[in-house]
Amino acid sequence: MDDETYIDFNGYNFAGNKYYYDSGHFPVEDKVKYKEKTKFPQKLLVWVAISKKGRSSFLFRPQKEGAINGQVYAKECMRKRLIPWIKKHYPDGKYIFWPDLASSHYANPVLKVLADEKIKILDKNRTLPMFLCFDQSRLFGLIISIKYSRMDLNQKISKN
Repeated sequence: MDDETYIDFNGYNFAGNKYYYDSGHFPVEDKVKYKEKTKFPQKLLVWVAISKKGRSSFLFRPQKEGAINGQVYAKECMRKRLIPWIKKHYPDGKYIFWPDLASSHYANPVLKVLADEKIKILDKNRTLPMFLCFDQSRLFGLIISIKYSRMDLNQKISKN
């Protein structure tokens, strides 16, 4: 399966960074108590495919490059990351790729790439919304947040 999440640069997607509690017992500077919030913070999209055999390589995509559509998903996620990973870890063909119901995941360019490469994919009509099975996005977001919370995301963007 695969999933994507956005990480914003102001740190508010990490629960511990969102609020500050002051009991009034100690003097605390205003810059600690109050933090300006950007109306439209800069974000980084992180995509990865996962299975019991591990994970594919990550896609880091700055928000300024636009949302993921079918063409981007086919090229950046499927061709460059998922397909090589599946061929390496599942040469016996004992897998089925289960994307969520995002429209880009079942776009014509994506389905063509998967068909050309003979990648088995769960039919969209048989796919339940992920939230009915388990909260994949929150789990994925938590994993990514923990892994990259202390990493300089600007450095990660410049490498891609």
